[in-house]
Amino acid sequence: MNVVSETLPHVIGGLVVAALLGTVSWITHRVRFRRTPKPTSITAPTAVQAGLRTYALLGTTDSLGRAMLRDTTRPVGSIVVVTIDGRVQRFQLTDAPLYGGTFAAEPLDEHQ
Repeated sequence: MNVVSETLPHVIGGLVVAALLGTVSWITHRVRFRRTPKPTSITAPTAVQAGLRTYALLGTTDSLGRAMLRDTTRPVGSIVVVTIDGRVQRFQLTDAPLYGGTFAAEPLDEHQ
């Protein structure tokens, strides 16, 4: 009985210390969790994230006189084939920025 009465205060003290450490750890975790910004919503990747670029086909115009635009995820240097007014034209995608976040697609040649 003497051994139990001598060790009981140490065991209870150890349990109290462990409970205090657990509580402090939980509180600091909650404070850090609340400070980190939460995403507003989970959405699909936007066009910019997916690598979608808009290219202006140089030397072409639509019915309003504006340069024709094409969206693509192909890498710079790729060749795209476009049919305009029944004619097949090839354009090379460049890294040259234009107005409004578009890039230049240079004409290579015209085929009949």
